[in-house]
Amino acid sequence: MILAATVLVFVILLLLSVPIVYCLGAAGVVGLLLGGYPLQQLGSSMIAASQSWVLLAIPSFIFAGSLMERAGMSNSLV
Repeated sequence: MILAATVLVFVILLLLSVPIVYCLGAAGVVGLLLGGYPLQQLGSSMIAASQSWVLLAIPSFIFAGSLMERAGMSNSLV
């Protein structure tokens, strides 16, 4: 029930051309509300998720690749 409602909110917002970031956020908040979890848990879970070094490496590699592409460094590497 909760999963179906969250997916439904996500798909409806996507069909309304809302950016994916806001679709994911709204679907997450709806999932928390329907699951009976307090919204105070949202902030602590976001902080706990950002403490993972493995997950922090992904945006760092994307940023480094974008920086190398714009600087022209990627052509010389390849």
